[in-house]
Amino acid sequence: MISLKHLVKTYHGHGAPVHAVCDVSLDVAEGRIYGVIGASGAGKSTLIRCVNLLERPDAGEVWVNGRDLLTLTDAELRQARRQIGMIFQHFNLLSTRSVFDNVALPLELAGLSRSDIVARVQPLLALTGLEARANHYPAQLSGGQKQRVAIARALASEPKVLLCDEATSALDPETTRSILALLRDINEKLGLTILLITHEMDVIKTLCDEVALMEDGAVVERGPVQAFFARPQSATAKRFVQAALERPLPETILSRLQSAPAAGLDPLVRITYVGGQVDAPVLSHLSREFGVDVNILSSQIELIQHQPLGFMVAQVEAQDQPAAETALAWLQQQELQVEVLGYVSR
Repeated sequence: MISLKHLVKTYHGHGAPVHAVCDVSLDVAEGRIYGVIGASGAGKSTLIRCVNLLERPDAGEVWVNGRDLLTLTDAELRQARRQIGMIFQHFNLLSTRSVFDNVALPLELAGLSRSDIVARVQPLLALTGLEARANHYPAQLSGGQKQRVAIARALASEPKVLLCDEATSALDPETTRSILALLRDINEKLGLTILLITHEMDVIKTLCDEVALMEDGAVVERGPVQAFFARPQSATAKRFVQAALERPLPETILSRLQSAPAAGLDPLVRITYVGGQVDAPVLSHLSREFGVDVNILSSQIELIQHQPLGFMVAQVEAQDQPAAETALAWLQQQELQVEVLGYVSR
């Protein structure tokens, strides 16, 4: 549905050129929800604005619904953009128009009759939970309601693709959850393909099927969301996942943490469980078979794409260093992600 091929976008100003997008290729399958995450300045906003050519890339191809938008005439591009809805962080509603008329605006511009507009807008107000607010004005709405109006307006032209530019960044956590639930509902009911950018890992975890991580204008990691959280490969991805999901270690542990094994020190391990592994009695088996004590320092379970994902940090206390190494070797042979964080005294 969306295929970006070797996109390049550089901004030239008074200082050094800014390479916002550097040879990025990305494919979003029809009906999927694809998230692009990264820190501020990573190039996310420029990338998503290249999809509907609000920003024209300096090089590359932009394919949406089987057409390379960069090859279209102005008239053809205007027509193609009707198949690409977009919502923004700050809603961009017209303050002098009611909810109904804000949603109706793109249909008026397209020349539809009033009866056709009513037939198109009313179901969208129902879908987005705005029926009772049809005659209200933006100043009378909450932030979440304003974003629902923006979503309904983006859907008015019956697009096949919805682009979301930090659509929940201005919302509180509870409202964010309601908007994410609405986007998932729209995706399932309408078969809409959604490409979104965000700096919030909770958005990726809650909503997306796949994810790409951007840094300095390039995609440094991509894949299914559960694999991204369970087995991050790049240092940047690991930082994002740990900051979003894992509880920090107490300072009393960090102050004693050593990088190399030595007599009197126990290994400190981070264990990641995926799916059915969460229920496996791995640590009790480890303790029973190898005569070690396992001191669990932190543990939590998250749901990613309806599958459990567990994180645990534990201190493996053995009689001596060889016993600890034997226990660790067995643990690392199991179907788990095991990382030795360092070594600590008791």
